Amino acid sequence: MVFVPHQVSSALYTGISTQLDRLKTALEADRWTFYESHTYLSLSVSIKWYAEHCVVSSLYLNEDFIKLSEEIKDKYFIYDYQTHYRYTLRSQMVDGLYTENNNCLIDKNLIHKDRFKYHKEELFIGRIVKAQRLYIKITEVFPLIDNTFGSFKADTLTVDELIQMRKGEH
Repeated sequence: MVFVPHQVSSALYTGISTQLDRLKTALEADRWTFYESHTYLSLSVSIKWYAEHCVVSSLYLNEDFIKLSEEIKDKYFIYDYQTHYRYTLRSQMVDGLYTENNNCLIDKNLIHKDRFKYHKEELFIGRIVKAQRLYIKITEVFPLIDNTFGSFKADTLTVDELIQMRKGEH
């Protein structure tokens, strides 16, 4: 176990507690952004490390974090935007109507050839990828992450498009 002096434990506790308070304030004021989502994801790692290595009790930090998690779980969609794209998937039903599902996730490694370098130009209209056991075609790309639709919109391939792809025509 790493030795962490009491003064360092105290400073880490204060920093984590301050971040939790800031997130609670953002939640209450309905000002939750991607920055708050990133901070929230980082806090779970920070609290776990703190509990394992520091002498000051992490009980109150854990309780506050669990309470915050309960409050945001139905209000905000939290995901790791460094490893995943959030997108909107449109599917045509048998009756010809379309359904639209927001907040779909796809691992960036399924889009990009080099898993350590994500090039935005590899995310382009017309690109076909396999996601959620479906082949999808990107139909619209947003330069910044759109609050409603995510990084891009995609449609599932039609039966005709799947047949063309199978024949190598697509």
